[in-house]
Amino acid sequence: MNKITSIRSVQDLNQANDRLDQLLNSSEGSPEREEYRSLFKLVAEYQDYNFPIKIPHGIGMIEFRLENSDLSKDDLVPLIGSKAKVSAVLSGEEPLTIPMVRALNKHLGVDLESLVGYHVIDEADGIDWRKFPTKAMKELGWFSAPSKSDKALIEKLIESAGGLVRIPRTYCRKNFDARRNALTDIYSLQAWCQKVVGTAVAHPPANRFDKSPLGKEFLTSVASLSKTEDGPRRAIATLSEAGIALVYVEQLPEMYVDCAVMRAKEGFPVIGLTLRDESTDSFWFSVLHSVAHIWKHLSELHYFFVDDFDIKQCHCNVDWSLENEADNIAYEALGWQTEVARSHEKPRIAADTIKFPANSISMKVSAKSAREYFQ
Repeated sequence: MNKITSIRSVQDLNQANDRLDQLLNSSEGSPEREEYRSLFKLVAEYQDYNFPIKIPHGIGMIEFRLENSDLSKDDLVPLIGSKAKVSAVLSGEEPLTIPMVRALNKHLGVDLESLVGYHVIDEADGIDWRKFPTKAMKELGWFSAPSKSDKALIEKLIESAGGLVRIPRTYCRKNFDARRNALTDIYSLQAWCQKVVGTAVAHPPANRFDKSPLGKEFLTSVASLSKTEDGPRRAIATLSEAGIALVYVEQLPEMYVDCAVMRAKEGFPVIGLTLRDESTDSFWFSVLHSVAHIWKHLSELHYFFVDDFDIKQCHCNVDWSLENEADNIAYEALGWQTEVARSHEKPRIAADTIKFPANSISMKVSAKSAREYFQ
């Protein structure tokens, strides 16, 4: 059969669709698969030009996505900010912001064309020193000495980390970090990452990083420390011996982060924890999930992972395979049943979760806060 190289009529379109059906199950890398891709593009271009579909705008498109994805308004909370904010946006009382637009596009798959037609608060790209949350950083005691200007403080923070930490911007990179909440303020995240890496550089791992010892046995041995009284300290030491830095830094305002994986300029991996959740299981899951990313995924292509465990797969319009793999590795190491663990919004087993007062995450056999092990 001659290859179809153009579509000029409905009859041509029907023939092209018949041919696509024949090529649908062709093998990857075969000439037939290449023909399928080329023909699919021709069909799409013809249909877009001759039978354009009018895209609903703004709120209507958001509601359309919810209905067709079998989601509720509550599923918009991680993407917009709160139940009150969701109600205000959907009622038209408040406008969409740029972070909301990015979040709805990335996690819910709402078309950007429909969102930017809705009133949006604009923001400037590039680094703006005034946007860093320096007040909050000072309140958390990040700076030991005063400085002439906030800009100088930020420059010193960046210098301590050996330069700007590589953080993919949502508007100029591929969406490979599925669990990143696009609602996160990029300047808070950038500052937090600088602090985490700077702390790791000041207190580097005991040994040079070697990926070869990492594996299921290593993760299981780390998970077994959760049953010991000084588990967090031993976990920090174990990872340090493997060349991995484990750092706790309290999150800044407008951050939605449980943990992050980065690489210091010196080459060793860095795990940053916010310890924002009060459950012991969440602490251990965050550590093991991050080690799984280092073992399986950390590379020049995937050089940054940030995880908000409130983000579920139904919120995500990108490839979730890396997150699924890291989840399953962590579940297996901890001895959790995957089905049970996934039935909860956060990665913990509710029956085993032990709650403590705010700002205190304790081990199951210890009254000591996990934060104290990072002092």
